[in-house]
Amino acid sequence: MARAAYEEAVRLDPLFAEAHNWLGNVHSCVGRRREAIACFSKAIEIDPNCAQAYAWRGDSYLSSGRNEAALSDYGKALSLAPEDTAALNNRACAYRRSHKYDLAIADLDRLIALKPAVAHTYLFRGMCHEQDGDKSAARRDYETAIRMEHERQGGGNGDIEREARKRLEALGGPQQGHCAP
Repeated sequence: MARAAYEEAVRLDPLFAEAHNWLGNVHSCVGRRREAIACFSKAIEIDPNCAQAYAWRGDSYLSSGRNEAALSDYGKALSLAPEDTAALNNRACAYRRSHKYDLAIADLDRLIALKPAVAHTYLFRGMCHEQDGDKSAARRDYETAIRMEHERQGGGNGDIEREARKRLEALGGPQQGHCAP
């Protein structure tokens, strides 16, 4: 239904960038990446300042394994919308996949500055630190993720907390004097 509505909007006004962008999103949601990329590209052609189209096309590139194209689009999206937390997170994913851990960590640092209360970001940054060889920083981030998720869950043991605990144990457990809940 949404697809038909956006297709009709594009038919009625072929220069309606937002309709192309949302039609691309519909295609992306059902795994039609090639069609999604074409729609996002058309939206960008019409409105080169559409940060969301760059970010969403970057997502399609990332899910297609085209990391360099994704990184380029996320860079453009962030130049237009520097506080786009989804683009920051996803660019960090692309950097990590490209083994550019320092750049992933820098994006995650920015993300934490914008949204400090998201345990998943600490888990993700810990993984990047671990892969970059900084086990001490990885431990700190895993411990933070565990503490935050434990508090958020009210003592629960959600997926993020379990993953952070597993990774912390693989590093030899919490640092001396640090006690995860």
